[in-house]
Amino acid sequence: MANLFPRLLILAVALFSLASLLQNRDRSAYSDFIDVHYETRPPKEKGQPPKVIPVFENRVMVPSGIKTNKKHYLLTAPKPGRAVSSASLFSYAATVPARLTRNQYWDLRWLTILYCGLLLSIFWLGLGSEIPATVVVLLSLVVYDPSWAGYCASLRSETPMLLGFLGALFCLFSKTPRPVLLLAFATLGSLAKPLYVLFPVCVALLFFLRRKQDPGYWAGKGKGTLASLAALFLISYVLFVLPVLPVAKELASWNRYNRVFVGATMASSHPAALLSRWGISQQYWVNEGSNFLNPVVTDEALHRQLEGVTYGQLALAYLGDFRALNYAAREVDMALTTYERPDDGLSRFSLVVWVLALARGVPLFAFLTLLPLAGLWPPLRRRLPPLFWGGAAFFSLAALSQIPAAVLGDGFQSLPRHLALAQFALQLSAAWGLGWYLNSLKASLKFP
Repeated sequence: MANLFPRLLILAVALFSLASLLQNRDRSAYSDFIDVHYETRPPKEKGQPPKVIPVFENRVMVPSGIKTNKKHYLLTAPKPGRAVSSASLFSYAATVPARLTRNQYWDLRWLTILYCGLLLSIFWLGLGSEIPATVVVLLSLVVYDPSWAGYCASLRSETPMLLGFLGALFCLFSKTPRPVLLLAFATLGSLAKPLYVLFPVCVALLFFLRRKQDPGYWAGKGKGTLASLAALFLISYVLFVLPVLPVAKELASWNRYNRVFVGATMASSHPAALLSRWGISQQYWVNEGSNFLNPVVTDEALHRQLEGVTYGQLALAYLGDFRALNYAAREVDMALTTYERPDDGLSRFSLVVWVLALARGVPLFAFLTLLPLAGLWPPLRRRLPPLFWGGAAFFSLAALSQIPAAVLGDGFQSLPRHLALAQFALQLSAAWGLGWYLNSLKASLKFP
């Protein structure tokens, strides 16, 4: 009964969010941190306003057997070999009711209900963890803001990552060991898309820190959990980075092109010398600034040359050139501060506009990422419990891991969308700190 009020509060916010997401099937599924230019706006019908198909990704739609005629979603035969994404599994599960009734049209609201149900279950898990209820409630206000709740009403591969991140956080602070559930959430996140291949490493590092703080933590199950997370990282690495599947190889060719021509060469002070050093023929240098979908000159020979550019070479291109490093920092700063209020019915329940109003870009990012290091100072470490520092470390690791993964993986192409997890972690980190402060204030004032 102690958590009755927080449960009712989270339930009320969740139902209000769900009702707002379900109110218009054909409205855009807004998210402030994704590129909404993927919307499809067919011509006006007589007497009717133009309909907007919610944003989607082919890597999610094709494997789950969903297509669009620019007005509705239609069901087709699933093609599971066309992509590797945990989002496609949820999308297919949401089509089952329509497939059982042999309805060729599909309603996106089935997927919204599925995601929102899982999200509410995750918060119920959080209320049963060692994290104070005040902190969990503040985290829910961030997650149910339209900038993030909108992901639950879209066919995007980021949604399972956001759910997996939150679920893993609560599992790592659970009162009783939940190794299977932890691994399930880590799998959900790491297999969402190639960008999140480092997520199991972040989970494993926090698990290791928890074990160091409390040697009895998950006694007898620590080695098995760490081994499972290591195996998950290797599987993700083989699938996405090597890669082995045909569709993954196709996506990898896109990424190789972008990270050179929409990444390192744009940032470099001497792009021609850089491309020459990497063995890229001179006739392809005109591609600088053009993405894979709009190349100036391309052929098979170029893609073979791009295969020889390694992640190590890309990293040195940034670290060894001050202009390149400064350019990348400005691009990341701009991506992390891309925040626009949605111009539709969802904006009326925006709850956490204050988050990015606290500070913008590098100041906020530096403060939050340096926060765990402050825990090394004994007087400060004694004032806050290990749980606080563990959570701060998890948010920082997640945010920091996304920057090299995004820049070295796909250059500056769609960087705000690729740094969605970093934005998510930073906003949760702000709510995490405020929640712990309010919890300590409540305890000092002896509130029930």
